[in-house]
Amino acid sequence: MSNMAVMVFSVMSLIPIFYLNVACRFMFGVTVGFLLAATPKIVLETVPAHLLEYGFGSFANIFTFFFVCIVIIANLLATDSMSTHGYIFIYLLPIPFTIVANVGLFKYYPYDSPT
Repeated sequence: MSNMAVMVFSVMSLIPIFYLNVACRFMFGVTVGFLLAATPKIVLETVPAHLLEYGFGSFANIFTFFFVCIVIIANLLATDSMSTHGYIFIYLLPIPFTIVANVGLFKYYPYDSPT
């Protein structure tokens, strides 16, 4: 559900109303913070103990580092064109990753889940 909220707030951030933009970026940060804080705990509670050695515990941290590096690189590539409409690229950058996460959740979770 948080992945969908990330997509919604990323798209709504493109509406050129300042206060709406600030509110959407704030809510984007809240949902991403929730994902960063909750994902390792949820993984530790749901993955069986004998499978944790396959990288489930560190998997979320590795991808967090990877995505932070992508955002830093995108900001370093900022040029003069980024000052006008280049921010759209940075705001929409999380959407392909959240789409992949949602496809994985809805396609594979019902079959792999013990519940």
